[in-house]
Amino acid sequence: MKGRALHSRGYILISKPGHPYANRGNYVPEHRLVVEKLIGRFVNPKTEVVHHIDQNKKNNDPSNLLLLDIPSHSRYHRGWKLIDGIWWKPCSKCGRFLPVAENFYRRHTKVSEFVAFCKDCNKRMSREANKTGKGGHTIICPICGKTKYIRSYRKTIYCSKQCIWVVRKKGNDKCK
Repeated sequence: MKGRALHSRGYILISKPGHPYANRGNYVPEHRLVVEKLIGRFVNPKTEVVHHIDQNKKNNDPSNLLLLDIPSHSRYHRGWKLIDGIWWKPCSKCGRFLPVAENFYRRHTKVSEFVAFCKDCNKRMSREANKTGKGGHTIICPICGKTKYIRSYRKTIYCSKQCIWVVRKKGNDKCK
């Protein structure tokens, strides 16, 4: 059919010359056009995503489409659900489906916003690691010779920041 094409990823494309977000061939994904008609404005693909609820890329029925920002769309594909304005997600350890804010620790990196395991599983794993002694390891510092128990899984071989700085400066043999 003229004016229609199939994208390599399975989306239906419609010819729309003059559309601000059309590709080089002047095509726009049909699902985006359906949502634009519903909301009365253009959908900016740099900040918004039209999500197919049933995962069928050719089902562009308005009841099957959901307009999301990019972080929310990623959450949906990771198994999260938005229930009454609160994000819920499954714990990767116990499988329970819990509200995110109260039950998961927040990370301070941009890789993943929240940790995979719920707070209860994290605490349980920490207690078990402390009982079995698998929660950390003992090192002998190659700079000063001190023996030190490291409580985490960090891959350090030095006992302190001073020893690390000695190595970085490549100066003294002993740390203070």
